[in-house]
Amino acid sequence: MIRKSGHPVLSDLLGRIIKDERRHFAFYFNSAKEWLTDNEKAQRVDRWMLDRVWVPVGQGVKTQEEVDALALYLFDDDQGERDLINLDEKIGRLPGLSGIKLMSKALYSARARVRQNSRWGWRLIENEEWAVATPRWSPVGQLTNRRSAGAGAATAVIEA
Repeated sequence: MIRKSGHPVLSDLLGRIIKDERRHFAFYFNSAKEWLTDNEKAQRVDRWMLDRVWVPVGQGVKTQEEVDALALYLFDDDQGERDLINLDEKIGRLPGLSGIKLMSKALYSARARVRQNSRWGWRLIENEEWAVATPRWSPVGQLTNRRSAGAGAATAVIEA
């Protein structure tokens, strides 16, 4: 999202969230490593569950097209795909999970559906009101939460 938005405030906020999520990931990764090490039965069960039951966040609550739209929007470029492959490789370092494909598999499945219907997923992003509506406030107002022009400042309100 940081790469896609180019918005300095959103970039800062997402950077802070990423830092926090890295701590969560490290905790659960290390817990899983400890639990799976020297436990072949746990490794088999874990692998079976991840291969057959795991789904991306939102799947089952949102439509498949909505889930795919998010994957395509965030990861359907070279950098996004590399990020997913790197995440899969990291998960694959856990005992019993070598070669696992979770995140990249979700992207590749979304791409397969796009090959069948080129508008699949993308039409949802393009038709989102927040994505296509003219902003009510200028970037100055959005970045500073100031909604009136000060002396020498650019006009903050954009006429729709």
